This record gives sequence, C-alpha cells and structure tokens, in this order.
Amino acid sequence: MLRRPAALAAVGAALLALGAAEVSRAAAVEVIPAWNARFQPARPTEIRVRLVPESGGILTVEVRQQGTASVRRTVPVTSLGVLELRLPVRPVAPELRLVVGLDERPLADLPVPLAALPSGRPVAAVAAAPEVRLPLSELSNVHVAAADLPHHADAYRTVDLLVVDGPTLAVLEPPQLDALEQHVRLCGRLLLIGMSEAERAPVDGVAGCGGRFVSAVAAPENAAHAAARLLADGPRALPAPARLIPLLDDDPSGASIRALTPVVLYLLILVALLARRAAPLPLLLLPVGAAATLFASSGPGWGGAEPSRRWASWAEGAAGEPVTRQASLLRVRGNGIGQIQVPLPEHLPMPESLERGAAPPRIRYDGDARSLELDGRLLRTHDVGFTGSAALAAALRLALADGVPRVENVAAARSQPALLAWQDRKYPVPSLESGQTWLPSDRAAVPWGATAAERLFRERALTSAAALLIGAPNAAVGGGTDYLMVRP
Repeated sequence: MLRRPAALAAVGAALLALGAAEVSRAAAVEVIPAWNARFQPARPTEIRVRLVPESGGILTVEVRQQGTASVRRTVPVTSLGVLELRLPVRPVAPELRLVVGLDERPLADLPVPLAALPSGRPVAAVAAAPEVRLPLSELSNVHVAAADLPHHADAYRTVDLLVVDGPTLAVLEPPQLDALEQHVRLCGRLLLIGMSEAERAPVDGVAGCGGRFVSAVAAPENAAHAAARLLADGPRALPAPARLIPLLDDDPSGASIRALTPVVLYLLILVALLARRAAPLPLLLLPVGAAATLFASSGPGWGGAEPSRRWASWAEGAAGEPVTRQASLLRVRGNGIGQIQVPLPEHLPMPESLERGAAPPRIRYDGDARSLELDGRLLRTHDVGFTGSAALAAALRLALADGVPRVENVAAARSQPALLAWQDRKYPVPSLESGQTWLPSDRAAVPWGATAAERLFRERALTSAAALLIGAPNAAVGGGTDYLMVRP
C-alpha cells in the first residue's frame, strides 16, 4: 500500500497516461472515475478519490456540478497514510469538479475527467482477462480492472451488462462484493466466464427475478452469444418514482390544506380590515400575529424543528423472494429556516430530483451517516425519488393451483388485510392466522376503488395471472405507506 505523496504522485502519473485520472500533485490527490471515466447522463456512477492529508483534522471532499456541491463528505483524519474514498454521484454533464479542504483550508480544486458514452447503445463492462471480447457492433464496451469495480450498487446503473471471470471475482474486496450482490438482487445482468458451479453458487443464490439475468459460459469465445441473449431481455420496469406522487393524495392527513391555512387566514383578515379603510395600526398588525401564531403551531414543516416529510414506496417481487425491487418517493416541505437536512436510512439508494431541470439532490456524508441537504425556504417543496431494492419478506404467499389463487400466511404472526387482483377483479383478503389459507370466491369480488394505490395496482396486475397488494405504514422516513405487490 502506498504511504508517501511521492509514491502516490507516481501512481497518479501512470493513471494520467491512461487518461483515467486527474491528479493534483501539490495536494497529492487522485481522482479515478469508475468505468474508465465513461458515464451516461443522469445515471449514477462512482468516483474514487485517493489522497495523502498534510495533517490531522476534518477533511471535506465535495463533488460539484452546475455550480453546487451534489455530494459532500466529511471525514476525521487521525493518521497521515493514504486515504481512499468512494463517492457516488449522478452526473448530468461531464463538467464536474472535485474540491478538497482540510479544516476549512482549501487543498485541491480540480476537474473530474469524464466522457459521455454513446447514447442509444447498450453498455457492457468487461472485468475479465484481456482475451475476453464481445464483438457485437451494437455494444459499447468498457474494460475495467478488478480494483475499479464500484463499492456502491447504484454505480452499476451506468452499464447494462457486467462480464466477470473467476480470477476477477476472487480478488474483489468485501464492499465490491456487497455492491455486486445488490446489483444482482435488483435483476442486473451478469455474465460469468469460466467458473465452476461452486464458484457461481454465491451469485446464483442471491439473484433476483429467479436468476433469469445471470448467465455463465465455460469459454470466452462463447461470451458474445450469451451477452446478446441477456441483453435481449430485461426485468419489468418498476413505476417511475414520479408515478407515486398520486399515492401521497391517498394520505388523509390533509397536510396541504394545513400548510395553506396561515396564508388564507392572513388574507381574509387583511381584506376585512382594509375594507374599513381607516383601521388603526394595531388592527392592521392583527393578521401578522395570527399568521405567526399558526405558523408556529401547525407542526413539522412550519417553524418546527423538523421539516414536513411524506413518503410512498412501491415494491414488486415474486412470492418467497426475500428482497424485492422498490421505487420510492419522498416529499419534503421547507420550514422557513434556510438549508435543512433530512437523514436517509442506509438501505435507500442514491436519490434523484423529480423536478424538471433541477440539479441532483445534494447528499451529505458525516462519517457513516447520510442526509439530504435541501432548500428549506417557506412553501418550498421537494420531490425526491429512489429506485433500488428492499428487504421486504411478505407475510402472505401467493400460489396458483389449477389456475386459482391460493393465499397463505407463512409468518408467525397474524397478517394484515390485503387485496387480491385476479382476472381484473378485486378481492379483499382478510387478516389470516399463522398457517391459515384463503381462496377467492365469486361472491367475494368487490368493485375497484378510486384511490391512487388501487388504480396503480390494477394497472400493474393486468399482466399477471394474479397479484397481491399489501400495504404497511412507514414512520422511519416520513409519514406514508409502503406497498408491496407480490406475484406467484
């Protein structure tokens, strides 16, 4: 492992010769984007930063785009060895900059070398021996070393297919293996070359979508055909996070009405006083005091310590799968105090702004903690989306017996009520005891409701022989509901 700035600069010079890194020699900083510095606009990727701090203190590393810091990480420096950080980022254009500081003192400000991949063509990342080639004219190939594979599963969304051989898989670090496992759980396409069944077992055991998008070939010359077969198919797309916005309207909290109450009351009182034309000054100040009182007492997001947060998520998976793919939406309303920070649970993937033309949401890392940094001005609303995986093991299992759905509670506790969609009809599933089963009857069918959740469920269930919808309240991220749709 490198220990001194001179050695680090030598490594940086070699990387520059390959066009894969930008080095600030004075500050001994390397910037190594994933996928050989190739990216696709608005898709997440990863930037590896290596540096040798000049002294102990609080190190700040920022990735800036469109003039603002989209990722900011602070790290306490207690030793003067080589420090390596991996930063997830969602570039919207190649003009990124890395800014490094130590105890508020600037150390480096340098460009991040990125080049856009051709649009409209699938991207295959090959982390294998040099003789492995994918001679497909419709593919963009990116060859990477094992050390360059990402630590964040989100970064795999830059590529459409990953090709890995046994020697590469054997030397991956634990964070790289975790990221690859998450990618495969999300039905990411993976082609394994020259591996035995025992070597493939850890990957095959976690593959989502029934393992349809993990393939293996014995020899490199067979890789092109296997790659074409994988790319010809893909998992069914989840609803985009923006499609979940109507689900917030199913929440009966009346948050939007409560938010407008101070403004409406202020205007009504002011109009009433001005109609008298000669109101004394204390009366003219009355609407200001009334609005201020409601502002302070209307709960989170209106002068409270925390901004208002509302949440909706939609996950889909097959019966018995412990991990499902999930799209989520977080709506945050400003509380009028400038910048606000919203903690993000570890399991959530990289956020994306749902506002047209908006810069990517700012992510702040303080040690292992992660938060969103948002504009907290009064009446400012942010819609932030997430697409990733969730460990949602359904208590209810759905199976088909002679074409008829059969629902069983496989959990130890009593299940929550659910909905069954079958032949475009809706059946309320009652709460079931552990081990209890339930079968639909014609008389149990009821008309479809008008809620956004039922409309989305009906639309998504049309392509399935049957489907279950299970809802559960979410209080960890924000008030709202997690929906899980289970297919047989």
